[in-house]
Amino acid sequence: MPKPKKTKAVLKAARKRKVEKARKRMLTRPVNVPAALDAPETHWVVPLIATDNETQKRHAVGTAFFIAPDILLTAWHNIPSLIAKIVDNPDVERDSFKWPESENLDFMTISVLQFIKGGYGLRRNVRQIHRSSFSNDIAILRVWRDEDVPVTTPIEFASLEANPPSINERMRAFGYAASLAHDGLTEGLFVLAHDPREACGNVKEVNEQGFGSLRPFPYFDVEADFMPGMSGGPVRNPQGRVCGVVSRGMGGTPPRSYAACIWPILGEQIQWEDFNGGDPFILMDLVRKNMPGQDHPYVRMANFQNYQVVIDEETQSPVQVRRKLD
Repeated sequence: MPKPKKTKAVLKAARKRKVEKARKRMLTRPVNVPAALDAPETHWVVPLIATDNETQKRHAVGTAFFIAPDILLTAWHNIPSLIAKIVDNPDVERDSFKWPESENLDFMTISVLQFIKGGYGLRRNVRQIHRSSFSNDIAILRVWRDEDVPVTTPIEFASLEANPPSINERMRAFGYAASLAHDGLTEGLFVLAHDPREACGNVKEVNEQGFGSLRPFPYFDVEADFMPGMSGGPVRNPQGRVCGVVSRGMGGTPPRSYAACIWPILGEQIQWEDFNGGDPFILMDLVRKNMPGQDHPYVRMANFQNYQVVIDEETQSPVQVRRKLD
């Protein structure tokens, strides 16, 4: 007896199940870097993603890391790099230090993807971008998330170190050498095809004044290979505290790379209308002040008391961050 022909509806449902099954396999496919994914950094060090608001095409460039539940640090040059991907204009990336912070970015959305588990990432859109006044390759990002998107992983954040490292001190950098984002099965969730990397090496130079137009910010030089995509990631000392932000890898044999020092951000004056009652604040305030209902500061930074933020008497704005005299 011949088998009954399947109706179009049955065939359509079968195709849909097949597609969903294949898609789910893709979404849960393990990434071939299990040791790196097991690292605790993947919960607070995140890839940066730019979305074209017209085409919804996404690009992944660079790394950022949480220093508070809704505040991150990254390398400033990542922002023009993301813009360059969206507008398809490499000149924007080449002139990254000239890109105005106030430029209208309504044509794109910048997000971070917080790693959860099983390859999933929770998208948190960037609300504000503040370029550092005292270290021009550091940007401070503030993010938000939709309340109806479940968060299954607590948001962890870094402990910072104000003091720069010592010569020959061993540093460990972490970042995403390459990242891709795919639509997930749940609205608001994305899948990460990412390549977390670490690079270790000894400090060869510390320059708290900056070096001309190439590195016009306080930095330290590490004998390690900071790969493209790791920019904006944390550089940690042997105590596990972040004392630098990945700025640039120079390659070579042996390799040399640069990290922007953390301490200049203490003088950043920021004003967010729904933060601190809308009043301006300096980041030093967040280091001193405890979080509501918590017994630790909003931003955790060791040895911040070794630095002084100089305030202009007339404008009441920070004009300098300097080390206190012994």
